[in-house]
Amino acid sequence: MGITPMDINNKEFKKSFRGYDIDDVDDFLEQVVEDYEKLFKENGALREKMATLSEKIEHYSKIEMTLQNTLVLAQGAADQAKSNSQKEAELIIKNANDTAQRIIDQAHTEVVRITSEYEKVKKEFQLFKSKYKNFIQTQLDILSEIDDEEDESSDSTADDAKEASKTNNVVDSD
Repeated sequence: MGITPMDINNKEFKKSFRGYDIDDVDDFLEQVVEDYEKLFKENGALREKMATLSEKIEHYSKIEMTLQNTLVLAQGAADQAKSNSQKEAELIIKNANDTAQRIIDQAHTEVVRITSEYEKVKKEFQLFKSKYKNFIQTQLDILSEIDDEEDESSDSTADDAKEASKTNNVVDSD
């Protein structure tokens, strides 16, 4: 370490003939001691302040590093969450599309089945209609024949009755 204010204050010089005025030298040394002591104390205070500031800088550097690490972790977590959300959204969309396609396929199959069933029922109805028409026509033909037979039978019965009546008249006349 360098010279202290006490070193300056305790320093004694040899006396020589024709040297400096002792009172002037003592006054000057007193002034130097006061100024040096003031500077020495100020230097000590500045060193303490510098040590305190250095500790604070180190503390703030640690906080900054912690914040940076936290930000990196938070950014990583945010990126991971975003990625997971995007994957989940894609999966939901895929599932929705698959479900929609399955519903469309089922609806298409159902439309084909219903159309086929409709065509089958339509053909069966046409066949039934045709058979029923033929049945009705046959029944009408039978009824027509019965009417014709009744007409013939009635004509023949009327002729028989006329003849029987004539025969009765002839027999009565005798």
